[in-house]
Amino acid sequence: MLKPYLFFTLLKIAEALIDLNKQEVSASFLIKKFNIPQQTLSRHLKELKKLGLVETVKISKGETVKVTVKGYKELALIQALLEKTLKVQPNEIKLEGKVFSGLGEGSYYISQPGYKKQFIEKLGFNPYPGTLNVKIEECYLRRVSLLKCYPSIVIEGFSNGKRSFGSVNCYKALLEDKIEGAVISALRSHYGEDVLEIIAPVNLRETLKLKDGDKISFIVFPTR
Repeated sequence: MLKPYLFFTLLKIAEALIDLNKQEVSASFLIKKFNIPQQTLSRHLKELKKLGLVETVKISKGETVKVTVKGYKELALIQALLEKTLKVQPNEIKLEGKVFSGLGEGSYYISQPGYKKQFIEKLGFNPYPGTLNVKIEECYLRRVSLLKCYPSIVIEGFSNGKRSFGSVNCYKALLEDKIEGAVISALRSHYGEDVLEIIAPVNLRETLKLKDGDKISFIVFPTR
């Protein structure tokens, strides 16, 4: 668990970024806004950088600070714990990102009988054999981190006698306010934290007329 004083500093940095609607903020701004002594902030930033929770860049008048994906995951974990304790888990989480071509392995995995049967039973639809790959906009990454802290619909791993297939976490979703599907997150993935894969009972690229680089918005429903 993150030390309380480091959590407070990390939270204040994230708060400043939201207030400014920016991805990075100057250290001098943090010092003035939150009345943090320069030496204290420098010490905290050094520790946060060592933990991989923030990144800093030297500029002519000091340095700028940004929260990393790992940093937002740390904040999201604490937020999720608080929401669970206070029983205020959100009903939905809105996300946006850009479509891109993946490695072409989605069809193979989605078509596996061991997965397909569970998708139908647990998600309520027979998925089109393939996934829509979405690179999430940076301003929504903290929401992705928060989502992954909530319980999911688990598609159990299995073996077909030749090889084993890992478990998959799923969250029901509504794409562009009209197509029901699910966000899936494999426990072993080729992609980073900023990529989500989406399945649906239809070919999403064709149905929504999507091509690489197009934006897509969708709502994800945390499992209760």
